[in-house]
Amino acid sequence: MAGLRFDKDWLANFFRDEIMEESVVYQDIIQKGRKQEAIVLIMGMLTRGFGTLEPDIMERIRLLSTTQWEDLS
Repeated sequence: MAGLRFDKDWLANFFRDEIMEESVVYQDIIQKGRKQEAIVLIMGMLTRGFGTLEPDIMERIRLLSTTQWEDLS
């Protein structure tokens, strides 16, 4: 939330990296990034193996859990 009010450089000087990395919000952002990377990787593998995927299949894949993505890959 501080990023909405304060300059990015000021915040970087004020907060140490370790503090930010322990933040629940930071961890959530990292997890969402990993999720997006996994989706892109799996979609690419499936497209190479099976050709263009139907939109409903793509949506079902996006809704899989992390464990299910690992099993699928």
